Amino acid sequence: MHLPKINIPKKYIKIGAWVLGSFLVVCIALGAIAYNKREALLQKMMAKAIAKANKDFNLDIKIGSAGFSGLSTVHMTDISIVPKERDTLTTINDLTVGVKLFPLLVGDVKLSEVTLNTGKINIVFKDSLSNLDFILKRKKRIVLRKNLK
Repeated sequence: MHLPKINIPKKYIKIGAWVLGSFLVVCIALGAIAYNKREALLQKMMAKAIAKANKDFNLDIKIGSAGFSGLSTVHMTDISIVPKERDTLTTINDLTVGVKLFPLLVGDVKLSEVTLNTGKINIVFKDSLSNLDFILKRKKRIVLRKNLK
């Protein structure tokens, strides 16, 4: 079986090359802009997550420094999580989290690595209080909200 030869005029080949080239330049430009803005985006998302933890769970989260190391790895240092009016729950000196890039493009976050150096978890029980109460009380609030609706 022999396939027939298709003759495409040079005019259409040039138009296709220009469209493909323009698309490639736009994609590279958008990628460069996103790469340059990722530090600001990281700071914004961390501030949003810290505010949510403070509002929903009464947690005081402090992160000494955070930034990207490589294309898809976030490095954080001096992290502490303290429930309001309780003892420190955890302190982490060094945390590195890497994500896979291709699933991230479609909005699915998949971790490729998590490295924790010198982390401590403190669980304290005093009388009827503990520094884990924010987890236990949160579950009770969710149950009550569902029953009220």
